[in-house]
Amino acid sequence: MGGSKANWFKYIIEKHVLVDQSEENMLKTPDQVSSLLTIIRSSKSDNDIQSELIDLLGYGNMDMMEDLFKRRADIKEYCGKLIEKQKKE
Repeated sequence: MGGSKANWFKYIIEKHVLVDQSEENMLKTPDQVSSLLTIIRSSKSDNDIQSELIDLLGYGNMDMMEDLFKRRADIKEYCGKLIEKQKKE
């Protein structure tokens, strides 16, 4: 996977998780970020994934959900490569 895709994912997480410390930001713990990635990587229907993202992030984070959903394939690919890399180490 190209660096630009990995950089995009890092940017989204930093923008919505690390920088945005508002009450609407629901990703405040590593477990919540892990839950987000589990949802994004799942093989469920688009409607189910969108529903789970709303449950996790709330309606106040629609911009983040849209960004994540649009780049879902990139995120899945990136996470898959990270998992493979960890297995080799």
